[in-house]
Amino acid sequence: MGAVENSFRIFAAAALCGVAALSLGAQQSGEGTVPGEAETGGEVHLAIAEGAAFVRVAVPPPLLEEKTPELEALARELREVILNDLTFAWNIELLSPSLYKYVPEFSLENRQLKIWRSLGADAVFIVVAEKRGGGMKAEGRLFDARTGQMIFGKRLRGELELKRSMGHAFSDEIVYYYTGTRGSFGAPLVFATSRGGEGRTLATSDYDGESRRLILSASALNMLPAWSPDSEHILFTSFEKKPVQAGLFLIDRFGLTEPKKLTRLPMATGGAFSPDGRRIVFSASDGDGNLDLYVCRRDGKRLQRLTHHPAIDTAPAWSPTGREIAFTSDRGGSPQIYAMDAEGANVRRLSRWASYCDAPAWSPDGGRIVYTARLEGSFHLVVLDLATGEEVRLTEPGASHESPSWSPDGSMLAYASNRTGRYQIYVSRSDGTRARQVTSEGENTTPSWAAAP
Repeated sequence: MGAVENSFRIFAAAALCGVAALSLGAQQSGEGTVPGEAETGGEVHLAIAEGAAFVRVAVPPPLLEEKTPELEALARELREVILNDLTFAWNIELLSPSLYKYVPEFSLENRQLKIWRSLGADAVFIVVAEKRGGGMKAEGRLFDARTGQMIFGKRLRGELELKRSMGHAFSDEIVYYYTGTRGSFGAPLVFATSRGGEGRTLATSDYDGESRRLILSASALNMLPAWSPDSEHILFTSFEKKPVQAGLFLIDRFGLTEPKKLTRLPMATGGAFSPDGRRIVFSASDGDGNLDLYVCRRDGKRLQRLTHHPAIDTAPAWSPTGREIAFTSDRGGSPQIYAMDAEGANVRRLSRWASYCDAPAWSPDGGRIVYTARLEGSFHLVVLDLATGEEVRLTEPGASHESPSWSPDGSMLAYASNRTGRYQIYVSRSDGTRARQVTSEGENTTPSWAAAP
């Protein structure tokens, strides 16, 4: 299958013609959380909005309690995680690496803040790392280079393999101070993946593609995963081969229990949780091949039909308030983005720019919807400002870009693109800039970003 599982195309094709088998593949790896404690001086934040002046932060190599090759390698990787994370942060710039050599040896007692300031740094984030038995302790402190005051301190302890999670936690804390919004670097992705053989499975990873872990076997065609609001469960669509039929399933985030089928409706696909986690909206057939939108409780009970239209209605997405649902429908002649009240009333068309639009995703602040649109022969990400009606293309020509998902804080997007040939997961800022490929093995599609940890 040469293109990503664009929801409208897959649902329509599955309902009418069946589904072709896809290949499977992913590399299994471990995953964990970081137990830690924060030391802060209070809930005071320097709010910096998109487009405002930036703050320049220096992140020097960590100070080591004991210089051993193992600890040096751990500290080096932890720092690289922080540096990579902060390249995505809005209005935070990193001090040029070429300037670090001008800073003399420093310590927590002699931080050389005047020199950091003379080089252009507004703040300095200093990490002290220590190996404790089979684990690691890392303490990070952010200092104001102008006043010399400590802005915050955060201490983390965990197993050695959790060093990357520690780095993400430090980055989230820096973003939190400067924006007042918890960063998204510690929130994982789930996506469909394939590599050789038959079928398609689901995998989770850090937002940067690391710590990848399979959560489901590839005995069937599994796709379109979506996190529950508490990030403890994953909703997904699974296609059975004989007969070809889609079902909506729920599984725990680690794949430790058998998936639970939520409804007996034919061709049940593309589910999404309500913001409170109590309801699920999805697309399903009434038995004649047509797809409408339905809602049920989290356990699959209290089924209610929301749309009654001969067109195909798919890819539903809740608004952050839970009062509205965006979706894809061809009721106007071609697939477009529509919205309606959560009860199914007040249906109105939102997209106007392209002749083919699909896969809407509501921004966490409720002010924007990003979706996939066919423009100039390829699929692109387009963001719609709901207040002004302005639609802006985010991605560059030369490839197709599909299935967008917002980071929990709305500052970044994850999506699938075939710019290198096969579809892979990419992450960018919410305006499409600084795009970075985060998967490379097999084909990886339809990402979903979990809530902030």
